[in-house]
Formats: sequence, C-alpha cells, structure tokens
Amino acid sequence: MHKLQEWNIHWLLNPMSSPFILLWKYRSLIWATVRNDLQSRVINSILGLAWIAVYPLLLLLVYAIVYFNVYHRIARPEVLGIQMASLSSVEYIVFIFCGLIPFLSFTESITAGVTSLTNNAHLIKNTLFPVELVPVKTVLVAQFTQGVCMSLLLLAIIAIGSISPYVLWILPVWLCQVLFLLGLVWFLSCINIVLRDCQHLMSILLLCLMLISPIAIPMDELPAICRILNPLNYIILCLRDCVLFAQPPKLENLITLGLMSGIMFYVGYWMITQTKILLSDNL
Repeated sequence: MHKLQEWNIHWLLNPMSSPFILLWKYRSLIWATVRNDLQSRVINSILGLAWIAVYPLLLLLVYAIVYFNVYHRIARPEVLGIQMASLSSVEYIVFIFCGLIPFLSFTESITAGVTSLTNNAHLIKNTLFPVELVPVKTVLVAQFTQGVCMSLLLLAIIAIGSISPYVLWILPVWLCQVLFLLGLVWFLSCINIVLRDCQHLMSILLLCLMLISPIAIPMDELPAICRILNPLNYIILCLRDCVLFAQPPKLENLITLGLMSGIMFYVGYWMITQTKILLSDNL
C-alpha cells in the first residue's frame, strides 16, 4: 500500500515537473544556442552587441512618437479616462512603454518560434538535440530584448521619481509571460508542421493582438471578450500598476495571468511531447 501511494505521488508530480527538469538539465545547451543566436544577429555590424540595446530603444521611440503625437493629442479626456488624462507627457510615454515592451516580446517570440521546428529540420533529424528545446531558444532570445527595454523603463521611472518597492512585482509577472510564451510557441510550432499556413497568418494575428491590447488606450475601451481572453492585457495591467502607479498588481489580474500561463505552458509542452515522434516524418 505504501509503495502504491509513492507511485501515485510520483505519477502526479512527474508531469508537472518534467518540463522544468528538462530545461534545467539542458540549461548549458540552451544558453549556448541563445548566445550563438545573439552573436549571429550582430555579426559584421559596426555596433556589434550594442544593437541589442539600440534596436529596441529606437523601436520604442518610434512607437512613442506616433502614439504621443497622434492618439494622445486627438483623444478626448472622457475617452482617456481620469487616470490617463492626468498623466504628464513623460508619464504617458512610460504608460505606452509598459504596453509595448511585452507586446514586442510576444511579436519576436511568436514570429521566430512558429517556424522554429520547420526551419531546423536538419537539426532534429540528424542529431539527438531535444526537440522541445528548439522553440525555447526563440523565446529566451526575445527576453534579452525585453530585458534591455525593462532596464530603459526602470531608468525612466527613476528619472521621473516614481520608483517604488512594488517594482519588484515585475519579476513574477515576467516569469508568467515567459511560461505563457514557451507554451504558445511549443503549440504553434507543432501546428505549423502540419498547417504551414500558420506561419503566414502570424503577422496579421499579431497586428490584431496589438489593436485589441491596451497599449495606448484604456482597458475599458476594449470589447469585453478582448479584455477577458487576451493574456497580454493582464501582463500590461500588472506592469503599469507596479511600475507607473506605484501599487501592487490587482490580485484578480495576477491570478488570471498565472492560470492562463500555467495552462498554456503545460498544454504546449504536452503538445510537443506527444507529436515529436511524428516530427521526423513530417519535416
């Protein structure tokens, strides 16, 4: 009876811990592939690795200029809401950055991740490289860009004097975002093996994601279904609470984000472990 109970506990815990065990076991290999990818991006460039910081900064500046000079100037105060209408120019740019930073991470992770298995068919067929790790690299590479953006964001709030201890909530929110993206990229990369149309739809779907996310508009202005089902909304709201408004993220947003991230992570991992046996025949 005791052995049966031990077996049942092991059976329950193993599916939950197996993806984390895999990531920890191959952590050195993952880091090596991420480092090689980052270096290959800046090879033969004058600025070198500095592009990792320069590119997101320029991109954020372009978005900030567009949003600030177009939306914030033409939107009515009743549309912006009391909280947004009272923001200064610098605070409004920080407000935008809190939405753009996770969106850019989503865009980079999904765009590269959806084709990660099909583009690395030779690696999967000819080596013992774990299939699950191929999409992981794309997500982690995108986190370097987000890390640079987050550093710029923290410098901005320090400059305007709105830094608070609640900014530490960035870490659990960011972890939930990474888990969600890992699961989503695992899922989409498997779907793309059978339906190659998936990779062509991503640019349109990501544009739709930007339009239904509260990057420069109040959450209340979005349709109810977009507010509830879009995981990016909860990430943005949590970041704004702890970074800009100096308060802990709302509990309901944290719980919803954690549940969505956990479900997506395990669904994606289950998907890739169940289909990896068939990958070599379809790639």
